[in-house]
Amino acid sequence: MGDRDPVLYRIMEVSNAADPYCLLTPPIKRGQVWYCERIGLCNEDTGALVVDVGVFDGNQPTYFRSITLTVAGICYNIPFQITLRTEYQIVACFRGTTDGDRLFLSVNGYISDSFTRS
Repeated sequence: MGDRDPVLYRIMEVSNAADPYCLLTPPIKRGQVWYCERIGLCNEDTGALVVDVGVFDGNQPTYFRSITLTVAGICYNIPFQITLRTEYQIVACFRGTTDGDRLFLSVNGYISDSFTRS
């Protein structure tokens, strides 16, 4: 890995009847740091729902922000600046989904090698 390697995760899933329905990015690999800059959220089929966004540390989510998706089929591009270290994931929990909704999460940022002190 270089000093600053760009990353874009795109996740699309079809919801089941579970409410909330959560999407998770892959965990950060050991020895790396992920600098998240923006996220994109979309529900292709249902509008007027709330998405809670935060981080997942392997045990439980911690939410930092709630976003209302007012119109179905529109991607909401939101600044979401956070630094993640090993094993952390970004989580987006869609509340108010219906069975068969197509849900999207995209995460933009960059990955760098971990900080070390000598």
